[in-house]
Amino acid sequence: MYVPKKKKYIGVRVNDGFFNFVCGIEEVTREMSKNRKLLPPRSGTLEREILIKLALNSWSPPRNTQFLVYNRISLNLEQGSKKNFSTKIKKINNNNLTSNRKALNSNNKKKVKNIFQIISSYLDISKLYFIPINIFEKSSLIIFFILAILFIAAVIFILISNVDLSNYYSIWSILPPLFMVYLRMWEKNAREFKELCIKGIYMISNLALLSLILALFVYLASNYLFYDIWVQLPFIKSFYISKNILGFCLSIKIVISIIEIIYYHWKEPKILCNKLYKLLSSLIVLAFFYQAIYVICGAILIICDDIELMEFKLEIKLKNSSKYQSELKVKSIDKPAGPARPEDLSSHASQGDDKSLNHHFYKDYPKIVKAKGKYLYTDKGRGIFDACSGAAVASIGYGNQDVIDAMHIKNMSGTHYLASSFWKDNDVLKLQKSLADSTDGLLDKVYLTGSGSDATEAAIKLACQYYYDQDSETQRKYIISRDHSYHGNTLGALSISEFPSRQAPYKGILMSNVGYVSSCNPYRQQLDGESVEDFVAKKADEFEKKILEIGREKVMAFIAEPVSGAALGCVKAVPGYFKAMKNICEKYDILFIADEIMCGLGRTGNYHAWKDSGVVPDILILGKGLGAGYFPVAAILVSPKVWGELKSEQFIHGLTFDAVPTGATVALKVQQIIKDKDLVANVKKVGDYLGKTLKAKLSNHKNVGDIRGEGFFWGVEFVEDKITKKPFDSKLGVSRLIVDCAKSPKFNMTFYPGSGTVDGVNGDHIIIAPPFMTTEEDADHIVEVILTVIEIVFNEINK
Repeated sequence: MYVPKKKKYIGVRVNDGFFNFVCGIEEVTREMSKNRKLLPPRSGTLEREILIKLALNSWSPPRNTQFLVYNRISLNLEQGSKKNFSTKIKKINNNNLTSNRKALNSNNKKKVKNIFQIISSYLDISKLYFIPINIFEKSSLIIFFILAILFIAAVIFILISNVDLSNYYSIWSILPPLFMVYLRMWEKNAREFKELCIKGIYMISNLALLSLILALFVYLASNYLFYDIWVQLPFIKSFYISKNILGFCLSIKIVISIIEIIYYHWKEPKILCNKLYKLLSSLIVLAFFYQAIYVICGAILIICDDIELMEFKLEIKLKNSSKYQSELKVKSIDKPAGPARPEDLSSHASQGDDKSLNHHFYKDYPKIVKAKGKYLYTDKGRGIFDACSGAAVASIGYGNQDVIDAMHIKNMSGTHYLASSFWKDNDVLKLQKSLADSTDGLLDKVYLTGSGSDATEAAIKLACQYYYDQDSETQRKYIISRDHSYHGNTLGALSISEFPSRQAPYKGILMSNVGYVSSCNPYRQQLDGESVEDFVAKKADEFEKKILEIGREKVMAFIAEPVSGAALGCVKAVPGYFKAMKNICEKYDILFIADEIMCGLGRTGNYHAWKDSGVVPDILILGKGLGAGYFPVAAILVSPKVWGELKSEQFIHGLTFDAVPTGATVALKVQQIIKDKDLVANVKKVGDYLGKTLKAKLSNHKNVGDIRGEGFFWGVEFVEDKITKKPFDSKLGVSRLIVDCAKSPKFNMTFYPGSGTVDGVNGDHIIIAPPFMTTEEDADHIVEVILTVIEIVFNEINK
């Protein structure tokens, strides 16, 4: 068939946009791809511009295809090709051409007005692409080869780094590679495979570049334009935000494309299925390349984290060396008593912006600029999972809007502070009633104060006043406490603690009227073959002997934690212990004070830890979780036996910030949230799971001595020798090394370190005390971090 020159024919050019390209493809004659001479001038490569059948009367074009009119086409068909294409190419007279043009223009106008086209045009980020597609077309083999090498290297590196590949792959992740294999295996799909791959890498590369550019603006805005209003973001966090923004636009465009295809072709099932298949194909290929890039970036981040981890390992080696220990002794002798020299300070302190006496002079601390739920966020954008709730404080997590709103309303009322010596406040009264009711009326008077140490001081003074009001000449001034205990940092509270490292500087001014008995620590004290009953009897006998040693008429109270806290690391007394101790107290008319500052208010899976033993204290001390960190508030709950004997008809004690109304409002709301969301039940359920998982994963480790606790209050004790239970040298600071490693960017988790577990100086443990809404998935994450961290730390120590 002869095609005369200067005749006008209709040709089709598919849009550059990725999805329009896929949606616009129609069946193209295979012979056409073999003979490039058949393509019209200015058409470019076949992969970018496809000449579709010219006979419009025999072909119905898709609605989203863009049309170009070639005014001057000279195909110059070769003799051998005339026969093959004689049925495919037809002349179109000028009248038909004009009418077709008008029809197409009319359709295009209607499309522009269509809501799908309008939305799609706004979301078409392909208009912003910087890298032209012809670069990928010309260098496709090189690009794919480099990408394949990087991908394989990244996977191998992730595997040898003992990182769980499930972090990068799920069951759905298998689909893209399988589909890629399917496309490549069938010869008829080879061309389509190449087209989709080029478009996929073209799109991913441009999206990555756009994300970097947008990330730069986000980074500058958060760090300079809106300083102290936004969280100051690191560049990598800004990049993730930018990527998500572009991904959202792309997702909406995909949804619009699907709706558009269904809307236009729902009456043509075959065409509809074909177009949806091609769209799905493009998405799966795109997902494959996205996944490949994600794995490569993940490997790069692991390398960055490993560099920091190598520095941490070097620090462990230095601390473990004899040279370091000798240098440390010299420094401790030579260090001046006055302000530290600039060269002695960390970079943070030496800048002159840290005037804090609350922190260690020679350590740099991360700055937290935001917190939400279970996570703390640093000024560098790191999200750190708080697996110890501060110091077992943040029971409902951070940033709870209900608590913040309640506090704001109270403050706006103007009654944020009232002197308790003169006035009453509704929220204070409600909180006191709520706490009394939580004990079923067994402890029916409540004294509110500002901190756990304040509450311990109040409990000591109340016990003293109890006996004084009965007999002003009483000799009962002694308190019996336990070894390895901690009850607060004020002089009175510290006096009845047994925590040598914290007591040492104040030995001369601490109270001397304190006696000590051993703690109830079955791991280190119960003999092989010794029954629980015999162990309890031994403890009761020791307690009674101590009373008689001091003088039965001199002892006023016995204080103990139902589950030990910071000093011993979550050691729960054996069954029957507190019942035996309470019987001795009653025998000698001694008050029993239960310190639940750390373990109370749901932390152990019971709202009050003493309820597990069934032994009601005469005075109960609460703190930490009462206000959950939203406001400093603590309390002592008192039995009728005690307050009923106060002849002065009041407790002779008081501090400026006792019973602060805002504190009561906060505590009320916190405890109401715990009740309404049934968080104590969650603590019990997930806490049991956490304990079982800890024991299953850590018990066999040669440096893990004991795992104890309940609810969301678990301790792990570390030993140098598992058989002899020998502790590590205190100078090594094992618990601090473990906590610092866990807090590094590789793990982003924090635990509570403890030392002096064995004799007040030696012995290391960590406390796990996450917020009450922690899930089983969180528990698994916590255990995996602990397991990995102790492997790293002890591998370095044991070298």
